[in-house]
Amino acid sequence: MRNNYTTSECRVPGRSVRLLPISTVLAFLLLLLSLTPGVIAAEKVEITLAGWFGTADNNVLQPLLRIFEAENPGVTVNVLTGYQIDKMMVALAAGTAPDIFAAHGGWYSDLARQNALMPMNDLMAAIGMSESTLAPGYDKLGEIDGKRWAIPFLDCAPNYALVFNNTLFAEAGLPAFSPNTVPDWQTVGNYHKKLTQVGPDGKVIRLGYNPMENPQLNYYSFECFFDAPVYDQYDRPTINTPEMINAFETTFANFIQPIGAEVYWANRSLAFEKRQVAMHTSGSLLLGNRLATSLPGDEIGASWIPHIKGWKVQRLRGWALTISAQCKYPVEAMRLIAFLTIDPRVLNAIWEERGRFGVGISFLQAKAKSVSPLESWFIQTLFNADRLYVEDMTPMKNTLTELVGEARDAYFSGKMPARTALDNAQQQAMAEWAELQTLVK
Repeated sequence: MRNNYTTSECRVPGRSVRLLPISTVLAFLLLLLSLTPGVIAAEKVEITLAGWFGTADNNVLQPLLRIFEAENPGVTVNVLTGYQIDKMMVALAAGTAPDIFAAHGGWYSDLARQNALMPMNDLMAAIGMSESTLAPGYDKLGEIDGKRWAIPFLDCAPNYALVFNNTLFAEAGLPAFSPNTVPDWQTVGNYHKKLTQVGPDGKVIRLGYNPMENPQLNYYSFECFFDAPVYDQYDRPTINTPEMINAFETTFANFIQPIGAEVYWANRSLAFEKRQVAMHTSGSLLLGNRLATSLPGDEIGASWIPHIKGWKVQRLRGWALTISAQCKYPVEAMRLIAFLTIDPRVLNAIWEERGRFGVGISFLQAKAKSVSPLESWFIQTLFNADRLYVEDMTPMKNTLTELVGEARDAYFSGKMPARTALDNAQQQAMAEWAELQTLVK
């Protein structure tokens, strides 16, 4: 609670009381005012925001930052674009790190464990920001070992929906999936075989579903689609479980075995939007009227992603804003982060102009009432899911991506059984984990 201070004559019978000089009182008042937003700061404050994003996103942010500056006189915000982890590490070593750094989970988890970031819990309390302002699940994204190190920003749409081209379904005589259904993997596999087309030269020109594209090829998708845990209760990697083996074997049986591994391409830009794939699990395809522009005349549908237990699941991930341990003005930096992540003026602008997904709960609840039916349905998966998975925020993230990917490829290409491939990957993962524990200690 903020106190109101006044100056007046003080008389106490039989005693003489010395009042503080007026200059001292004024200085104290100015100090108090500098701690509250929207008033003149005691000194000029410069905040540097560094992020991976480029010119297009920065062009949207600039007028918004001018609004923040106008509402916080004395504060100036500078932006560095194309700023990746390599630049951040050099800057930290030189003592010139930006105040705010946009990072993904693999980066900020490493930085937090190196004490290169400031925890945000006390700073959030200082400016009156609560995690309850974030949409479900996003209150956990950026939290490590009970402390908050990051808040999702700019590129943080949920991962999943089974997005499909219903026009291609109709041409193949296949009924559309209802938005509230959870298709099983065998049904999706049967659709895949009927939708896949081969040209006169024997080359595949369209796939029903491509298990080798992002995001469905990644270890975290096997975790989400098949309820296959990748860590045990002690946070050790556990990637050779029966659930992960089943994930590999089910994917192989439904998609690889029927037409062979060699026909699948790795990530192909805009494959769904070029009608080269009929089904995809990237839910962000539904945002910003994107498909109406790239597939005019085609009817697009969506449902929950297939799940081995029939659960409605969603996964949360995203780039997030962190505060450097070298930041001179952490309270002001925290105010800027709150402005960029929950202020509806910012979230509306980046949604409308860049198709970016903000995570303020009030914003999303209001947006769900004004966007297209598919966009609205996708937003509401956050509120209707049986289970929300949160992005891996451990230093093992990149290692598991590589090792599970190698095991997947070894099995899909017929080099070794799923169990052998995953046992090999588990051995390497535990060696990496043990080494990491040594470094942490």
